[in-house]
Amino acid sequence: MLTRSKKLIRAKEYAKKAILSEIVAIRSSKELRKFLEHSQLNEQVASVVQVFAVELHATNATFPHLRTILSLLHGITDLVMNIPVRYAAHLSSALHFANLTSLSTTLPHSMIATLLHNHPRITTLVLGPCSTPRKCPLRAIQLPEASELSGPPGCLAGLVGNNPVREVTATYRGPRDAQYPLHLLFNFMPLNTSVNLTVLHVDFRPSDVDMLLRVAAAAPRLVSLKLTENIFLKPADHLKARLLWREPSKWVEAFNLLPCLQNLLLKTFHSLAYGADDEAETIRRWLSVVKPMGTHPHPALRHIVVWWSAEIEGGCLGVWDLVNGLWSRTYAATAEPGGGLDEAFV
Repeated sequence: MLTRSKKLIRAKEYAKKAILSEIVAIRSSKELRKFLEHSQLNEQVASVVQVFAVELHATNATFPHLRTILSLLHGITDLVMNIPVRYAAHLSSALHFANLTSLSTTLPHSMIATLLHNHPRITTLVLGPCSTPRKCPLRAIQLPEASELSGPPGCLAGLVGNNPVREVTATYRGPRDAQYPLHLLFNFMPLNTSVNLTVLHVDFRPSDVDMLLRVAAAAPRLVSLKLTENIFLKPADHLKARLLWREPSKWVEAFNLLPCLQNLLLKTFHSLAYGADDEAETIRRWLSVVKPMGTHPHPALRHIVVWWSAEIEGGCLGVWDLVNGLWSRTYAATAEPGGGLDEAFV
């Protein structure tokens, strides 16, 4: 029979043989406990980690283990932490990682605010749902090195200002987030970023026919724009007769204000058109800009993706590219729900 001391010696020998990895992903309580055991017996297991991702839906007995692990990860640059909000109290908002530059988490935004104050070098921030989108505690945070922000529009409204943000993903993460009106963020005024915003992904309400004009006013130097229909709309909102892509004059006006736009992606649950020919006609109307001497091709647009009648990865998807000076559909697919069209919508 092995004595306790001999068991400990064997455990340490086993931990020394553990594979050291700069990237660690934890998806279960078992994996969490195993990583903690190895880290406590071999300090190199935790010290070499640069990217740590944890996604747990476990009992709260697991979270003290997570708190201990986080205290051992001194060298991480990227942290992904998606855990149930009700267990956030088991973690300390005073955590500090000297080299942290990327944070993606579903933690309460009040806790994230403290984390951001302690980590001014953050360049990439991805937020989960917010319980108070109109009064988010993140709205006054300064991120002097942030270049990429992703989260609910109400939370990003204050974060983009005076920060060097080049890429923004303003999408609703839950029904409460969707209560924040998008026009408060895109109010026909430039977003007050300290550099040109070039990449934007935004959820939209299909009946907001001025959405593209709002975007053009907010970020006139956009290179890539992705519009996805808000999935949290009430059924009545999906039945509005006026749809933004069926207002070609507003699209032409907006494209006049977006001279650098190269890539456009649109996803809607509505019918974009009634058939392939109508899709082609819709696309054709988007491709022109109006100048004093008449209508001319857009100076920069090269790539368009439209995914319409979209439902659970199904629907109709068309990819259009400018090839040798001519626009053509380079990819087309139709699929039933679950057909995996999301893989082509990039």
